[in-house]
Amino acid sequence: MEDYKKEIRDAVRSAVKEALSETCGVVKCPVTPEIAQSIGHFFGMVKDVGDGDHRRGAEEIRDCMRMAKSYRGLQKNIGVWLSRTAVVSIFAAVLLMIWQGFKQFINK
Repeated sequence: MEDYKKEIRDAVRSAVKEALSETCGVVKCPVTPEIAQSIGHFFGMVKDVGDGDHRRGAEEIRDCMRMAKSYRGLQKNIGVWLSRTAVVSIFAAVLLMIWQGFKQFINK
């Protein structure tokens, strides 16, 4: 019975290998040693952020990125609002000056 399971396991393993080699071929990872060191540093940073837990660190970083994205959107909205307010204020000041000049012209 044990030999039968081993034969099935070997047949499945070879079939999977063959199927993967047909679709993927030989995949070479284009990672230089310098990049590999950076990857190790990155995962160490993620682990530190999560107090020793990679998963929690990744979630913390994701939350920070969401907050930063929200902040950037808020910054943009405030900038647009300030620009519009400045344009409207300048336009109103110019209209007021024109109106005052027109009133002075009529009163003479």
